[in-house]
Amino acid sequence: GAGTMQVEAPRVNDRRVDSALTLLALLDLRPSSAWEEASRPLLGITPIMEFCREHYGREYAPNTRETFRRHTMRQFVEAGLAAYNPDAPGRAVNSPKACCQITEEAWRVLRGFGSDAWPALLSEHLAGRQRPPSVALRLPLGAHPDRSSSPRRSTAQTARLWPRSGRSAAP
Repeated sequence: GAGTMQVEAPRVNDRRVDSALTLLALLDLRPSSAWEEASRPLLGITPIMEFCREHYGREYAPNTRETFRRHTMRQFVEAGLAAYNPDAPGRAVNSPKACCQITEEAWRVLRGFGSDAWPALLSEHLAGRQRPPSVALRLPLGAHPDRSSSPRRSTAQTARLWPRSGRSAAP
């Protein structure tokens, strides 16, 4: 009714698009760029959002910077794909000077994407970890083949792709 405000949660596909565009920004890959042109610039949240708008037409409202940092960049950092403030590790993540960069480990693997070396790089990366981290992914009920007949079970499944930064790899 009048006076009520309806807030919509971001759709899963919106977050996936945000994540894909964030990776492209962190690799400085524009639509006309070849994968071999990728680099590892230091970028703040606002410059990442501006890159997505300028090169891929994805608009973000200025007041969504903190939400973008919490929902997109934090996932990259927790997964070990990116690091906050590699140039000044003591700087707060919410500092106006905060920046992000693809980690060295992720860079070594990502550089090989699309090459003959890619399968070996990825396998070596995955095999080189003692205890991979858990990154929970939400799937629709019944999406897990072993659980399709039991919709009451948790829908969280686990993907183990990148080590979480700042966490021990020991069990």
